[in-house]
Amino acid sequence: MNAYRELGVRRSATAAEVRAAWRRAAAAAHPDAAGGSAAAFRRAREAYELLSGPRRGRHERDLRDRAELRAAWGLVFLSAVFLFCVIFEPVLWDRSKRRRK
Repeated sequence: MNAYRELGVRRSATAAEVRAAWRRAAAAAHPDAAGGSAAAFRRAREAYELLSGPRRGRHERDLRDRAELRAAWGLVFLSAVFLFCVIFEPVLWDRSKRRRK
C-alpha cells in the first residue's frame, strides 16, 4: 500500500498536510457518510497511521526498496533476453540454410 497515494499527498508533505488530507479522506470515506465504505475508511486510517507516526521512515524505506527491487528485476529480465538473443541468434535468424523453392 502506498500511503501517500491513498491520502493524496506528496512525499514531502508536512504533518499538518497529512492530518488535513486524513480528515478529508475520513470524511469522504466514513461508513456513515453518503457513498462511504468501511474498506476505504480503513485504508485511509492505516495510511494516516503510517504517515503520522514513527513508522513513516520505515514506510519510506519500504517504498524505496520495492522500487529498487523492481528496477533490479527489470534489469535481470532485459539481460536474460539480451543473452538469449546473442546465444541463439545463429540458430533463429540463420537464413543460409533456408532455400527458396
